[in-house]
Amino acid sequence: MSAQPKATLLIDHPLRGQQIGKVLSAAGLGVDLATSLAEPAVDQAALLLCPFARHAELSEQQKRIPSLLWLDSARPHALGVAERHPAILGLLGLRYPDAPPRQWELLAIGRRVVERRVAPPNAPLRWGHSFIKRQPRTTADRDALVAEVESFASALVRSSRAAGIAELAHELLMNAMYDAPVGEDQQPLFAHRRTESIALSEQQTPSFGYGTDGDLIVLSVRDPFGRLRRRHVFGNMHRALTQGGEMDQSGGGAGLGMAMFYQAATVLFFDVVKGKLTQVTAVIELDVPQRELRTLPRSVHFFGG
Repeated sequence: MSAQPKATLLIDHPLRGQQIGKVLSAAGLGVDLATSLAEPAVDQAALLLCPFARHAELSEQQKRIPSLLWLDSARPHALGVAERHPAILGLLGLRYPDAPPRQWELLAIGRRVVERRVAPPNAPLRWGHSFIKRQPRTTADRDALVAEVESFASALVRSSRAAGIAELAHELLMNAMYDAPVGEDQQPLFAHRRTESIALSEQQTPSFGYGTDGDLIVLSVRDPFGRLRRRHVFGNMHRALTQGGEMDQSGGGAGLGMAMFYQAATVLFFDVVKGKLTQVTAVIELDVPQRELRTLPRSVHFFGG
């Protein structure tokens, strides 16, 4: 039997650390608490969780430990730090300063770390939820599905927000249907034909799902190409939000769409099996007022690739 993976929390609040530790333990992780970077548990961790503000204090060796950094305020430059440090699995955005991380989000992260597999797209939703799956092959299928998502969201949120959720669905589908497919020469087939109608083969067709449990809306798309890289995610989000710079378009799911994902959802999961699949899951929290989305720190997680 393999040894249980260990997570170390660098945290100054023992009670909060115990609360987080219980959730990670439920996901199958052993948990140690540390208040100082000098404690042995930090260097021995299989997964390190620490405040973003303390990342710069880590030694070069510690910066190579797979890690999650939590943010208590919106800091887009944290995306640039995540791009430069491949060991950072994700940025954990808190709902307010000193808030506990979302329990379902910690479970989703812990399970990915322990089992090393892609989670089902509906995993963030509680049992009993509704979740609808589609396989759009044509541009007409895409348009019909976007309208379907807007109608679905309109029963849950205001029409203006439902329209934004539909735009998010559109961009997810554009990335999976137009940007991701490549030919035998590994060159993009449709990335430069975004205004044209296309028809995908059965092997090229993505799967798309959407659903809700009353508290969350989840949109998820999976393509069969696995071309997305962490620089496409963290790098493009960082440049779009802080510099307005040129986007890296070398992989499916990259470009300005990344900024839309970041702005529309509060939690994002990117799961990649290189050459086989990319799954992007966007979580929208229904209890977050639209006006607060501008300042709420986002969670962005990247596994694989």
